[in-house]
Amino acid sequence: MTTDFQPYDYQKYVIDKILDNKKYGLFLDMGLGKTVSTLTAIDELMFNAFEIEKVLVIAPKYVAEHTWAQEAKKWSHLSHLTFSLVMGTPKQRRAALSKEADIYVTNKENTKWLCEEFKKEMPFDMLVIDELSTFKSHDSQRFKAIKRKMPLFDRFVGLTGTPASNGLMNLWSQIYLIDAGERLGKTFTGFRARFFYPAFQISERVSVWEPYSESEKAIYSLIDDVVVSMKKDEDDESEVVALTAATVSQKLLQISNGAVYNDEGDIVHIHDRKLDMLKDIEQEAQGQPLLVFYNFKHDKERILQAYPNAAMLESDNVVERWNNGEFDMLLVHPASAGHGLNIQYGGHIIVWFGLTWSLELYEQANARLYRQGQKHTTIIHHIMTEDSIDQDVYKSLKNKSLTQNKLMAAVKARLKEGQHE
Repeated sequence: MTTDFQPYDYQKYVIDKILDNKKYGLFLDMGLGKTVSTLTAIDELMFNAFEIEKVLVIAPKYVAEHTWAQEAKKWSHLSHLTFSLVMGTPKQRRAALSKEADIYVTNKENTKWLCEEFKKEMPFDMLVIDELSTFKSHDSQRFKAIKRKMPLFDRFVGLTGTPASNGLMNLWSQIYLIDAGERLGKTFTGFRARFFYPAFQISERVSVWEPYSESEKAIYSLIDDVVVSMKKDEDDESEVVALTAATVSQKLLQISNGAVYNDEGDIVHIHDRKLDMLKDIEQEAQGQPLLVFYNFKHDKERILQAYPNAAMLESDNVVERWNNGEFDMLLVHPASAGHGLNIQYGGHIIVWFGLTWSLELYEQANARLYRQGQKHTTIIHHIMTEDSIDQDVYKSLKNKSLTQNKLMAAVKARLKEGQHE
C-alpha cells in the first residue's frame, strides 16, 4: 500500500536545494524526512531532468539494509525506483553491482572496497552519504578512499542530524566532501591552525585544541551556502533535549549500572537499584510499551532476567511486531538503533537504563520514537544512580551539546525570511 506524498514546506525547500546545488549538505534533525526528500529529488533528476542515471548510497549497515528501498515503497511517486543492495561477500557485492538498478545501496564499511573496485572510473552520477558524520574522521580509511573519488561524482548529498557531535573539528572532513576544501581549507592541519589553538598538552605529541573566540561564527558563515540546517519543533516545550558527553570512565558507568566486568571478563554483581527503578517506571506506565536502551552486555542480561519476555532488536520481524503492539518492552543498544529505525508506532516511552557518552547515539536513539508518525508526547526517563558518575555524565552531556546546537541554529534554514534564497 503506497501513500501520496504531500511534502511539508520545509521538505519542498530541501528538495529544491538538492536540485539547485550539485553538491550539498542536509544537516536536518531526526524525523524530518531526509530520506524521502532525497529520494524525491533523485527521482526528479533521474526521470524528469535526465541529469543522472545511477546513484550510489552509502549508509550505516542497518539503514542500508532496511531504510532506503523500504522508504521508496511507501510512496506512490517513488515506488517505481529500483534498488540493488551491495552487501555481503565480495562475490555478492559484485553481483549486486552488475544488476540493473536506479540506486545502489551499500554500508559504510564497504567504502574502501568499493573505491578500490573502481580504480579510475565510478559508474555512478550521484553519491549520497546517509549519516555524513560517520565520515567525520579525516584519518579514517573510508574518508581517504571516498575523498579521492569525489571528483568523479557529478552530484553529492550528505545527510546528517549531528554534524558536530564532538565539536567543530568534526566539520572539516564533512564539508571537504561537499566543496573539496574550498571553504574550510584543503588540509585538516590548516583548518585546525586557522580556527583552533592548543589549550593544553596531554603528552609530547597530543594536545587538546579549543576554538578561538570568533571561530564558531566564522566557520558557520563560511559553510552557510553549502548546507541547510533544520531542527524540529524548537519552540515546543516537549522537545527532546539533545545531550552529548565527554569521555567518561566505562568502569564507573558499569558500577553505577549495577555490575562490572572483572579482569577475567566475569560479571561481578553490585546492586539492583536501576532494575528497581525500571520496575517502578513499568508500573507507572500501566501497560504502555517501553523502549529501553542499555549500555553494557551485562545490563542486557540482567534486564532479560527480570523481563524474560522483553524483545530484542535481533528477534524475527521485531520492528513490525513492535509497531503492531505485540511487545511490552523492546531492549536495544543505542548503537544498533542509531539511524533509520522506524519504530515510532509501537510506543512513546523511552528509558535510558545507562547513559551513553555520544551525542550522535543519544539523539538518533531518542529519534526512533520522537519523529514524524508519533501520535503521543515522547517521554524520556534517565535512570541515574544517586551520587555516581551518572550525574557527571549528565552535566557533561548538557554542556557539550552547546556546540552542536549553535551549529544547527547558525545555518538553520529560514523558510519564511528566505535568507538562503
